[in-house]
Amino acid sequence: MSSASNLTKASGGASEIHSAIPWQHRPAGSKSLLWRHTENPVIGRHYLPGAQGIYNSAVVPFGDGFAGVFRVELRTRFPHLHSGWSEDGLDWHIDPNPIAFGGDAEVAFSNDYAYDPRVCKIDDVYYISWCGGHNGPTISLATT
Repeated sequence: MSSASNLTKASGGASEIHSAIPWQHRPAGSKSLLWRHTENPVIGRHYLPGAQGIYNSAVVPFGDGFAGVFRVELRTRFPHLHSGWSEDGLDWHIDPNPIAFGGDAEVAFSNDYAYDPRVCKIDDVYYISWCGGHNGPTISLATT
């Protein structure tokens, strides 16, 4: 089973400790610089019906667990962004419906082709950025 390590993160001048990040030490006898968690892949290829795969996860500590934005690629080869939650960082619950980004009618768009999400918390706001396909290749940004 995995053990937890501590992560200290500065945010708005304060430090937070999040000790639930799943971590395993390097396997005995391994000299590799990188190693995989023994439960990889954490999210299987066909986790959601109609999905070809789930890639490029953006996960952050949230409350007593984790929240994430995931690129779900459908069998049509069109990627969409979905939200997910986990208490332990290993057992995920991913919403089967793409994220519905709202806002003013003038700036709202459909989530037709979205990939490579990133999530960053600054003060009490989460910023989500991703590559989009509306009006050609774009960088998109949303906040909580």
